[in-house]
Amino acid sequence: MNALLQFLELCWQKSKSPEMKIILQKAENYYTKARPDYTSSLEFQNLVTCKMNDIVKRPCSIYVFMKDVIDEIKARRLKKHKPPSKSHKASNGSVHISSNSDVAEPGPSGYTKEEGEDRAQKDTLEAVVDSAESAYVERQIKKLSKVLMVSHLCSRE
Repeated sequence: MNALLQFLELCWQKSKSPEMKIILQKAENYYTKARPDYTSSLEFQNLVTCKMNDIVKRPCSIYVFMKDVIDEIKARRLKKHKPPSKSHKASNGSVHISSNSDVAEPGPSGYTKEEGEDRAQKDTLEAVVDSAESAYVERQIKKLSKVLMVSHLCSRE
């Protein structure tokens, strides 16, 4: 977790907002569910290092770079093993339907409970990132507007 830990620490140094804390917690959660062979790979280390360099060069896009890393981790999550199908054909040709209560049944939305939770986490993360980016952009625009106003006033004198 060395490379990711450094990445998360850098992100926290750049923005210590409540939104950042939530995003970092979710990133750690996704990391723990990712395939260890990927998270220890040179490919992952290079991705994280590259995104850290990008954050240092362009801190205004920190959330974009964080999303790139988080999306990659999420894509490499360990897949839960699906239980065998509910119906099993016996050797005599009869069909036996098991009553396996561990089988994830799709709900009314068509998603299993786990998929629904993952989707909710993703939606929450995207909303937090969008909100934080919007607030950051608004602050930058306000600052630039002030600079333009001052420079315009100075040029009139």
